[in-house]
Formats: sequence, structure tokens, C-alpha cells
Amino acid sequence: MELLKIDNTKECRIVSRLNRFVVEIKVDGVKRRAHINNTGRLKELLVKGKRGLLHQSWC
Repeated sequence: MELLKIDNTKECRIVSRLNRFVVEIKVDGVKRRAHINNTGRLKELLVKGKRGLLHQSWC
């Protein structure tokens, strides 16, 4: 049973948090920058090497 399905996601690894809105991640071995929609501390979540899910959206 799936509780929530989100399309267009890709696994990534956290490299560092640059500021409240931007995190540096590694996707497919390439460093990229991503927007964070939660500007809270997230100290225990945004740790170097931690696995995350990236949602790609287009404006």
C-alpha cells in the first residue's frame, strides 16, 4: 500500500547546505544545487552524505 506517490523524483546525496534556500546535492555523480522549500533548521536531515529525494519541477 502506497500512502503517497510523487512523480518525477530521483535519489540524491546531500553535499552541503549553502543557505536557507539552497542545498548542494550530488545526482548521478554530478554536483548540483537545489531549492529547499522548508527554510527551517533541518539540522538532523541535511547532513553530508545523507540520502534524499529530489523532485524536479519545471517553471
